[in-house]
Amino acid sequence: MNRISILEDARIFPSWVNVIKLFLAKAKMLNHESDIDSNELTTLITAHENNRLAICESWGSWCIGEIFLNIDDQHMAEAEAWIKRAIEANTKYHTTWELAHDHTLYADWFRKKGDIQGAKEQLTRAIDLFRECGADGWVTRTEKVLAALS
Repeated sequence: MNRISILEDARIFPSWVNVIKLFLAKAKMLNHESDIDSNELTTLITAHENNRLAICESWGSWCIGEIFLNIDDQHMAEAEAWIKRAIEANTKYHTTWELAHDHTLYADWFRKKGDIQGAKEQLTRAIDLFRECGADGWVTRTEKVLAALS
């Protein structure tokens, strides 16, 4: 029995269980191990809507945004809505490091849309936020991504 099943059977931390499922679905999709079907995604989103933890609100929204961004080009509006939702949550809860990652994901959205200026603005915002929380390695990494766009 896997850990997720144990937590589900015991009804322990359902918000975390759903975030873990979202991360697994995203990882499998990005690694081309499996496609996420619309019923599975709908189930995960419905469970996410019942979340009760602030950190799960932001991480789950970020995951859903990244899933929609990478499914295909037909889900750009959904991706943007979920990315903005993650940004709102992390702004509300003052979680700077997560907010910086939201802006790097939003930069990916702009880049996929073909808006290089929008991507640069998001990366610049992410760099400022990474600096604010002392994440020097992430500053360097994000500066390299920004430089590659120029």
